[in-house]
Amino acid sequence: MEKAENPTKSRQDFTFNKIFIMTFEEYKKLAENPQFSDAPAIFKVEVYVIDSCGSKKYYRKTMSEPWKYSEIYCLTLEEAKQCLHNEMDRIGFEKYCAYIYQIPINKSTNFPYDRTWLYDHNGNLTDQSYCPYNINEEHFPFRGRPEYAIRFKRGDIVELLNDYCDKSKFAIVYNTPPDIETAYKMNNLLKEYGSLLDSTNDRYFLVYEAKKFASIVEGDPLRLIKPRFEPPRNVVRYLNRCLQKQ
Repeated sequence: MEKAENPTKSRQDFTFNKIFIMTFEEYKKLAENPQFSDAPAIFKVEVYVIDSCGSKKYYRKTMSEPWKYSEIYCLTLEEAKQCLHNEMDRIGFEKYCAYIYQIPINKSTNFPYDRTWLYDHNGNLTDQSYCPYNINEEHFPFRGRPEYAIRFKRGDIVELLNDYCDKSKFAIVYNTPPDIETAYKMNNLLKEYGSLLDSTNDRYFLVYEAKKFASIVEGDPLRLIKPRFEPPRNVVRYLNRCLQKQ
């Protein structure tokens, strides 16, 4: 009896061949215009605010607490963008940031959404996903970030949001996500082991204070916010000392 072909292996082989039988320039073009699944989806808008209490009080501690003011579901991305800007114009509180999430429907996933867009407190697009969050999307690996999409560099102070976006903590950038050229080299090495980069590799490494000692953590670029106001000087000095010790 003829041995049945492993569909997963065939899908992976197709992915590797499709991605790496190409020049770097071809790879770079795909990386700068990332591909995503065309599966049916809805879009969720979330707008976050902070208390309108001024920079001194807001940054009195090393942790702040934004809160979700609005949550809206839309059928298209264009509708979601319009709803986001309408909400930003309407809200009277001090705006913090906003998100649009692409949520797949009629599809088995290992993550609640495929794609994210981050907007700043003025409603300007700040960052976006560069590959699907669902790591079973084998045809859409992480190909690295264009230089312009690496918003922060080593030594920059940022606010790191938790997964629920209801607490943020000051941190300092230790290392940045791989750029396109670095990711190209990494993917070429990984394919020999039957693997490719995915959304979990699109990460900053950060240093922040955790229980009275400095800790290095990973940070999703979509959860990093440019400080809303100038951070306290003592926090900046402390984080810089922590970075120098690493």
